[in-house]
Amino acid sequence: MNDLQSFWNENSARIPGDKGHSLYAAETEQRFPRTSVVVDLGGGTGTDSLYFIDQGHSVILVDIADEPLARAKEQAQKRGLGDKLQTLQCDFSSGTLPLENEACDIVYSRLALHYFESPTLTKLLAEIYRILRPNGQAYLTLKSPDDTVEMEFLATTATQKEAGVFEEKGRIKTRYSTARLQQILSDAGLPTDAYSVTSYTEKLGNANDIVKSGKSEFIVNEISIRK
Repeated sequence: MNDLQSFWNENSARIPGDKGHSLYAAETEQRFPRTSVVVDLGGGTGTDSLYFIDQGHSVILVDIADEPLARAKEQAQKRGLGDKLQTLQCDFSSGTLPLENEACDIVYSRLALHYFESPTLTKLLAEIYRILRPNGQAYLTLKSPDDTVEMEFLATTATQKEAGVFEEKGRIKTRYSTARLQQILSDAGLPTDAYSVTSYTEKLGNANDIVKSGKSEFIVNEISIRK
């Protein structure tokens, strides 16, 4: 197990067992076709994945760390829905996803893709497009430089390497603008009419859903893709 896997195992161990799904998951799920196959990238302990399963979907939960994946599987089995959840362990820094072409109807990722600099993110976005079925959709959120409170907090914990790229204890955190993300999507080879990038204010849904700055809402950039 490498240091990054250990970090995320330790991080997930602090997530309460009763943490509920995000409001973003509930809002986004309304746009999913019924009984979709959903790939949740970086979904950790699977709070949003389990919500999707409760709504009638099947989920492939992909994460770098094994312990949160095991917790998610255990929760699905307790609900009698273990057959609806598949887990895959994958380090996204490779820029590849261990899934076949056209493997899913939906790719969902909440706050998991801003840990990668543009060359890796470019590859991951191309992979996301590859694994979508025709007419498939992707909903991806990344933290935004437009959130001044988050940026002020980040300045106290991380060192800026270059525009939009920060390093905290050896870990990368990016805060790419909408324009930068649009360029990355173009570099990934996606058709220009297949994606959009918009600013989105996300509200937190319950007392166990927090960000380090302590706010009850924050600004993210949402990437929407339709194949």
